[in-house]
Amino acid sequence: MENYNYDEFSSNTYNLDDFRGPEVGTKAEDFSLSDLNNENVQLLDFSGKFLVLELGSITCPLFQGRREGMSDLVDQFPSVSFSVLYFREAHPGGNFPSHKSLDEKIGCAQQLKSTDEERRNIIIDDINGTAHLSYGGYPNAIFIIDKNRYVAFRSDWNNVSATKTALINLLDGKPVDT
Repeated sequence: MENYNYDEFSSNTYNLDDFRGPEVGTKAEDFSLSDLNNENVQLLDFSGKFLVLELGSITCPLFQGRREGMSDLVDQFPSVSFSVLYFREAHPGGNFPSHKSLDEKIGCAQQLKSTDEERRNIIIDDINGTAHLSYGGYPNAIFIIDKNRYVAFRSDWNNVSATKTALINLLDGKPVDT
């Protein structure tokens, strides 16, 4: 993608007809990322039965609009790990400009945790969005990954109700689509 850390959002930024994230049943790709303390972490190191991975940023209205519902899922599914993959600013502006460094990106993610009180684990992609682009590049996609690191569920746009139904089915050993 040309100009990954754009300074101004444009509707042409995303090809909404061509979601390219990993397919259900395929191995999820692991990445070495940063945590909120700029320590190295692995994307797929999680302790729960499944990992619910949502792609988001503090300036993404779709992500922000679903945060409360996703926090409810954290409470409802204590045996599941929940992480946010922090990517570029979806709508950069005066308060949150586009990232010019990893430190700036980590600073925005820290504000998501402290100011917005995000309860999920936040992991920060590199400055070029390597993991974000590998997981489809959309601003609010969601993936459920099993302990064997296979994608069990994916959605190009997070729908909290569909995510909850998928978790219920997966934890009951049923296919997601029942």
